[in-house]
Amino acid sequence: MKKAPKPAKLAQNYFLEEDQLPRLLRLTIGQIEGLHPAITQLLKDLAPRREVPNEVLSQEALLRLLEVHPISIQKNEKTLCCVGSIQLFELAKKRLRDKVELLCILTKTAQPETLQKRAVEELILGTVINGINVSDVRIAGRLAKNAASAQLLNVSESKAEKWVADVYGVDKRTVKSSPQAPPSIPEKTKTCDSLDPANPAGGSE
Repeated sequence: MKKAPKPAKLAQNYFLEEDQLPRLLRLTIGQIEGLHPAITQLLKDLAPRREVPNEVLSQEALLRLLEVHPISIQKNEKTLCCVGSIQLFELAKKRLRDKVELLCILTKTAQPETLQKRAVEELILGTVINGINVSDVRIAGRLAKNAASAQLLNVSESKAEKWVADVYGVDKRTVKSSPQAPPSIPEKTKTCDSLDPANPAGGSE
């Protein structure tokens, strides 16, 4: 039986020149190592999240969502890691078998601080696009305050909750979260370029 190529070697043929667009490819869940370490650290430090109960989302529905919102992946040393559609990927890892194939977007390599800024975007702005409830707004408010404190958002920490309230179109009191100790962010991350809420694409990578 022919040995399957390692995922990073498999994707090598798809890696992009600067002037090329990202490409689509299919990988099994098992070929994707996990979240990129920079995003794992971000979620640990900044982002409380509401778990989706198993009974709410069937495996069939999850697969359909993954077709519509493909996972973005990037090479990290010798492995492939998820850098976009973070929560869908985490659900897929929990709910689906390793041999299930997923449509993925192979993206150009970005620096850890750029990946963290994109993840902040996804977690705050993606929720408002897909519809929210009060707990989501409060989670987004806390994430925005922590991200502002870590200089991953171009808004002051004192104004972060008001910014989230404006983004979601709700009263600031709805966003108000309980006090929380400042997150421990690596010094390198603190000095990175900030994400401008008025320009989610950010600056140069």
